[in-house]
Amino acid sequence: MNTAEALALFRGYVHGGAEFPPLLSRLAVEASKQVMLQSREMASLEAALRASYPAAERMLASEDAKEGQRAFVEKRKPRWQGR
Repeated sequence: MNTAEALALFRGYVHGGAEFPPLLSRLAVEASKQVMLQSREMASLEAALRASYPAAERMLASEDAKEGQRAFVEKRKPRWQGR
């Protein structure tokens, strides 16, 4: 999958028109969606960077985050669990 294809899938998921892409962690996509939607309402980039994003915090503390790191080090595709 190239960058353009990944972005098209992600945009479709964000706007509700596409099936979830299986190669991406659901937690990471949900966190990215929350950050994008919340931050676009903020007055400045600085405010957006200082804001708290619960979905991103959950994602960073998840088993999927650990799996992503392991998969990268082991040079294999990650096996997402959604937790």
